[in-house]
Amino acid sequence: MILFRADGGPGIGSGHLMRCLALAQALRDRGEAVGLATVSPDLPAVNEWRGEGAAIIPVGAPRGSRKDGEIALASARHLKARAMVADGYAFDPGYIATLKTSGLPLMQYDDLGLTATVADWVVNQNPGAETCSYPAGTTVLRGLRYLALRRALRALTKRARPVGVIPRLLVTFGGDDEDNLALAAMKALRDLPVPFVADVIVTAGPAGLATVRDAAAAVRDRFRVSGPTDIVPLMATADLGLCAGGSTSLELCALGVPMVIVSTADNQIGAAFLEKVGVARFAGNGKATMARAIATVGELLADPEQCRTMGSQGRALIDGCGVDRLARLLLEGCEE
Repeated sequence: MILFRADGGPGIGSGHLMRCLALAQALRDRGEAVGLATVSPDLPAVNEWRGEGAAIIPVGAPRGSRKDGEIALASARHLKARAMVADGYAFDPGYIATLKTSGLPLMQYDDLGLTATVADWVVNQNPGAETCSYPAGTTVLRGLRYLALRRALRALTKRARPVGVIPRLLVTFGGDDEDNLALAAMKALRDLPVPFVADVIVTAGPAGLATVRDAAAAVRDRFRVSGPTDIVPLMATADLGLCAGGSTSLELCALGVPMVIVSTADNQIGAAFLEKVGVARFAGNGKATMARAIATVGELLADPEQCRTMGSQGRALIDGCGVDRLARLLLEGCEE
C-alpha cells in the first residue's frame, strides 16, 4: 500500500490529483494497493481514484495543518502503508517533517524549488526545472524525464488529421478557471476568419458554464461547450490547444499537440520553456493577454505545417516513461 496526500478544488485545480493518479495507476499495474488522503473526497477527479480501487480517506482538517498531518500519519498506520507521496503547496517543510516521523519512504512533488525538505525524493516534472535550487543532499528528480502521464494518455497514439479537414481546437484553462477565461477566449474566437471547430471546457462553476453556453448559442456549429469532463478523448482529436500552463500543457506536448498558452498562476513556469523549444507560443499571464493569444491561435490555424512541426518537437521531448521511473524508485525504496 502506497498512501498519497493530495487535494483539488477551488484555488487549486486538479493537477495535483491527476499527476498523483498517474503514479497510482502505474503502481496498481504493478500489483500495489494505493490510498488517497484528501480534504476534497467529493470532487469528480477523486472518482477516478475510486475506479482504481483506491482507499479514500477524508481529511477533515485545514490543509497543511498539524491535525492534517496527524490524520495522514494515522491513515498510513491503519492502511499499513509502505511509503507515502505528498503533493500540495500547503505542505511546508514542517508538514513534510511530520509525515517523515512515520519512518516510511516519502516522495514529494514540488513546482517552485523547495528551500528545505526531509523527503527521500523531490519530483519536479516541469520543463526547465534544472534552474530550480534545492538543498544539498536532496535527491531531486527533475524535468520531463519524470513527467507522470495517466494510463489513458500513455495508451494514445496521435494520428495525423487528413489534409482538408477543418482543424479542431481544444480550449481549456485547468480544473479551476475562476476568472472564466474560457468565456473571454470564446468571445474572441468568434471573430477569427479562419475555419475551425472548438471544444471548450468550462471549469468556472455552473453559472460560468451557463454564461459560456449562452454566448456560444449563435454559433453552435463552431463551438462544443462542456463542463468538467474526461479531457483525454478531446486531446486525442485536437490539432491545436489554447490552454493554461499547468499539467494539461505537458500532456498536450506528450501527444504532439501544439498549443498557445495563457498562464493562470505564477507557478506555471514551464510555459516560457515550451515556447523556447518550439512546441508552444506563450501569450503571457491572465485575461489581459487573451487578445494576443487569440491572434496567435489564428496564425497557427492558418499554418498547419507549422502546427505539425511544433507537434513533432513536443513528442520528441517526452518519452512517456516518466511514471514508470517514479514507480520503480518508490517500490525499490520500500524494499530497502
